[in-house]
Amino acid sequence: MASERMVAQQGVALCKLVHEASFNQMVMSMMIHNPPEHPVIRKLEVVNELRMDILKRLRAMNINRATLFPGLDGFGRFLKMEAEVKAFEARE
Repeated sequence: MASERMVAQQGVALCKLVHEASFNQMVMSMMIHNPPEHPVIRKLEVVNELRMDILKRLRAMNINRATLFPGLDGFGRFLKMEAEVKAFEARE
């Protein structure tokens, strides 16, 4: 049985079998045959002052908790975030 989340995100499962390579190196080698030494996959930390602007931009691209995490839990978190964004927009 396929996971709703994996299907919605068109995801794949990864299993690390090589101890010498980092997770980022393994992912890069799946996408590029000769991956760079420093991967282009990065974690971004957003300062609180930019949070709402970024959430609104993601919402405009239909990237939200409902599309990332299908099912009732993701939809519930989406509704909570939507209420927070709309309350912020009303204050602007």
